[in-house]
Amino acid sequence: MKKEQPAVNNEKKKRFRQIGPDHEGDFTKFVFNGTIVKKYINNKSATIVMALPVKEGRRTVTDYPRVHFYGAQVKEAAYFKELEQVEVTGVMQNTRLKPDENIFRQHQTYVGTKIESVSLKTKEILEREEDCDDLEMELSRSENLVEIRGIVESAYKGNGGQMRITISTSPDMKRMAYIQALAYNSQADVYNEIRIGHPIHAKGYCATRNAQNREGKVIHYEDFIISSIEED
Repeated sequence: MKKEQPAVNNEKKKRFRQIGPDHEGDFTKFVFNGTIVKKYINNKSATIVMALPVKEGRRTVTDYPRVHFYGAQVKEAAYFKELEQVEVTGVMQNTRLKPDENIFRQHQTYVGTKIESVSLKTKEILEREEDCDDLEMELSRSENLVEIRGIVESAYKGNGGQMRITISTSPDMKRMAYIQALAYNSQADVYNEIRIGHPIHAKGYCATRNAQNREGKVIHYEDFIISSIEED
């Protein structure tokens, strides 16, 4: 008797399709230099919330990204205290969340691979440099930098003159990540360079906001805002 073949999961097949040479050289990375305002630790992971104040003209805008640590990095993150200034580097990843039985949603996160004290790093550099006045101020300044290289999968114009973009990237050439990004038409040099199916090397920053959903629950959003496109 012929065995029945199991049904093919087309969604899973699509997500794990063969990764072609177009994705060679892909990467994601971020650098956050700021103050730890919250810290959550358990046996498997650590999460810190950072305050990143950045001067924009006459006003200061502060974003509050969450950085997650796993494996050996959990112990490193646990060492630092709230209100301490640190520099964190890492990568962007995404996972699929299922908030209810019928809906899957992409959720991107910042995963830390290195964390170090800004005051200690500043001291070590200043000991090697002669002109210290301006350098010390520069080293302690807050930083919010996100960078990605991949391929534009989709782009559509929304309300308020913004374009929502999905970038596929595979830094390890094994698993694909789909990163969501925003670009604004006020930045014509960025807005006009977006081409579906074409490679993109984008730099920008993480902008955070809190908003209520239809059920009244407060959701923390972390948007990747593209500020420039690099030529490779």
